[in-house]
Amino acid sequence: MNRFSYGGQAVVEGVVMKGKHYLTMAIRCSDNDVRVRRDPFRSWSHRFPLLRRPLVRGVVILMETLALGVRCLARSAAEQEAHKPDEDRVFWKTLSVSSAGTIAGVLSLFVLPAVVVSLLESLFAANLTLNAAEGIIRLGLYLAYLAVISTLPGTRRMFQYHGAEHQVINCHEAGECLTLDNVRKYPLIHARCGTNFLFVLIVVGVVLFGVLGRPLFFERVLLHLAITPLVAGIAFEVIRGLGRMESPLLRLACLPGMALQYFTTRPPQDDQLEVAIRALETVVQEDAAHHEEQKVKPFPVPVS
Repeated sequence: MNRFSYGGQAVVEGVVMKGKHYLTMAIRCSDNDVRVRRDPFRSWSHRFPLLRRPLVRGVVILMETLALGVRCLARSAAEQEAHKPDEDRVFWKTLSVSSAGTIAGVLSLFVLPAVVVSLLESLFAANLTLNAAEGIIRLGLYLAYLAVISTLPGTRRMFQYHGAEHQVINCHEAGECLTLDNVRKYPLIHARCGTNFLFVLIVVGVVLFGVLGRPLFFERVLLHLAITPLVAGIAFEVIRGLGRMESPLLRLACLPGMALQYFTTRPPQDDQLEVAIRALETVVQEDAAHHEEQKVKPFPVPVS
């Protein structure tokens, strides 16, 4: 029986953990208290079995993760906002940064590489070389984006919570109790991280986009957008394999994407680890309680 894989994300002064039946968010508030919110959670793929098929499930999970991520980020920012004076409120700042980052990501991954390639198209005789160059540009822009945001002062604590989330999940998956001493031993890096997924997404895209030939600028952008769901589906299946780490080849393939996580994680402080521990402990307990509630009691045996 496969063990359920918990996942999470960093939010404003907190960590979100997604379980099988529940979603929990632990937040460190300005009064130093840790507040935990529990919400029932049912994945789209559990509602509709067709969405659990290979390739399809990757697209579904990506869309679901993005939707949950934006919602949880807004909730965490609002929680902090409620306990701070007006001049220190972060809600709209957080949403503005998130929206700007999304727009920049779309431009970087689709439009800007196509513009550059269109301008330099005459320098490439072979279609394969042209598409490879576009993929390299796309990857370079992604790396530059990570390098820039990793230096912003406002993102440091978010990256520390990101590291805390990884350490806590690594500790749980190793089968150890979630104590500070245990959690501190584990790495900041995790194979199923979204940073790793985006890297694999770009690499898979380079391979698939290479068969598109030499379309014009607008056709190139539209074609890339059209096949992105297929790219996301393949990338998700690759990440599932990397998460299991069943062979030396997979470990080797995992290294570049995992190395990028050094841009998006920072060593957390103990109070941040405590928040991540509370988030994961709570969702594990809620899932366990849900499992017990769903057990069917046997019919009583009639006495003759």
